[in-house]
Amino acid sequence: MPRNLGGTLLKIFILSLVVGIVLSVFNIDPEGLLGALGGTVESIFNVLVDALE
Repeated sequence: MPRNLGGTLLKIFILSLVVGIVLSVFNIDPEGLLGALGGTVESIFNVLVDALE
């Protein structure tokens, strides 16, 4: 366990606020972000399957 649990939790809280602000500035919603990542994973999988065939 971390020695300073409060400090670690504070860092995670601040980082999550920064990420939220950045996503808000670029008008990115979590659903769209996860959808894009899912499409990327699917396309990588398809490339690997095609390479193995």
